Amino acid sequence: MVRFLFLVAWVAGMGLMAAAWTAWKDLADVAFKPTELPILTVVMAVSPWIAGPGLLPWLRRMESGGINMPNADYWFSGERRAESLRRMGPYLDAMGLLVLALLAGMVALDLWHARQGQKVSDLISLSLVALFLIATALWLMALMRAFPKPPADPAAALGAHQAPRRPRRPGEPH
Repeated sequence: MVRFLFLVAWVAGMGLMAAAWTAWKDLADVAFKPTELPILTVVMAVSPWIAGPGLLPWLRRMESGGINMPNADYWFSGERRAESLRRMGPYLDAMGLLVLALLAGMVALDLWHARQGQKVSDLISLSLVALFLIATALWLMALMRAFPKPPADPAAALGAHQAPRRPRRPGEPH
């Protein structure tokens, strides 16, 4: 579901870039300079994929490593790696969405500025970046919950009710 949402948002982002190119030709007050718009188009097209779903195939090709997070040596090595990477996929899609939202928001603010003839408040731009940072922190907390600290011993992994019991000693109550 997150991948579908990412794909729809990415196509919408490319539509926004088409609007930026049209506005650049039609509106003299657009902040994009002739060299900035092509670079921004490439960044808008590629960055969400690099930060998001495009990272997963690259990680799958590696035997180990590539992930810098607590407990990565437990979750992303050996027989757990394939399953852990599968579980990480939606989180990478969500990060791609966050990057796409930030870039699209900045482009949309500039287009709004050009069409309205009003300067975009620095507070609006700063608020957009702050929202991105808050959303990234929430994303990181969810990712850390998905890959918690591994159990210290096998009995703890089974849970208290399934852990092997110590034999009762003679004379101990039942």
